[in-house]
Amino acid sequence: MFLTPLTPTPEAALRDVHATRAEFRVAAARALGNVPAEHLAAALEGLRTLCRDTDARVRLEALAALGLVGDATVLPDVLAQRQDPAPAVRATALLTAGALGCDEAVLVESVTRADPPLQIAGLEALAQRVAGESGARGDAPEPCHSATSGARQASPTALHATLRALDDVSEAVRATAAAALAALDARSATDALAGRLTDVPRVRASAALALADLGDSRGVPVLIEQLARGSFEAAEALGTLGVDAAREPLAASAGRLFTPLLTKAAAGAALIRLGDPRGEDALRAVLKAFRPDGRPYAVTQVMQLKLSGLRPELEALVKRPRGVDLDLLRDALSALGTGSPA
Repeated sequence: MFLTPLTPTPEAALRDVHATRAEFRVAAARALGNVPAEHLAAALEGLRTLCRDTDARVRLEALAALGLVGDATVLPDVLAQRQDPAPAVRATALLTAGALGCDEAVLVESVTRADPPLQIAGLEALAQRVAGESGARGDAPEPCHSATSGARQASPTALHATLRALDDVSEAVRATAAAALAALDARSATDALAGRLTDVPRVRASAALALADLGDSRGVPVLIEQLARGSFEAAEALGTLGVDAAREPLAASAGRLFTPLLTKAAAGAALIRLGDPRGEDALRAVLKAFRPDGRPYAVTQVMQLKLSGLRPELEALVKRPRGVDLDLLRDALSALGTGSPA
């Protein structure tokens, strides 16, 4: 059995870079990702060594640690690991390189390779980069599955590579490409995404969610199909699109006994957005359920939608939170104009 020792001190971690047992080298890599400034140079050298370790688990931890350190001088060492024999190491290396600020061309080139783990990592890194740039400009966070604001921008090269990946032989790459196109705010790609609505289930679900993110309702039949399977993401997307065709499927999902509570809450919120009072009953059921799954989400929806009819359920939770943060409950009650119980 692989047991990881307790986190060593920086000095012990530097010694354990050359430990015989892999679990000690893993622990060393984790520790070296968070060291005081006086140990940083030695830690970087140790992590460079661990990136070349014979054990893939050690190499993964070393790459993750280099990403935490955030020192761009290690980029050549990180990029070299894109040739690693282990798929997870190759993918982690590219994601780490993206976080460290490698050239976009590196990410785009990886998307075009016939190497699904690397292609998926490249697509994710491109999406993360655009989202990061959006945040750096001070854009407000957007809710899940909402039409994007158009403030985010991706280069034509990145968009072209992502669009090409939508036709890849790997269904995992196609599904990731669909999600990435939404993250890149690729409104010009909606027809291409709609063309994937007849693909295998994984891809068509991703394409439908991407279309919803871009404000396109052509994926609604697929979202309804996914909703019947208990998909939280589909429930949220249908609520954001606000199409009346989703009303009865959402009500059925909200009322079904075995619908996951998180999905039930999302379906309830979606019904409220459609002006359907059955949504309040669904949220009430989640707030009062025995299990805590979905309860914090339901409280947040009650707060955002200002559902004063659910005030008694929130007040009951203040006395017995049952999996909900008290500060969230007080904020929700305050938003309803009821004051904040002690």
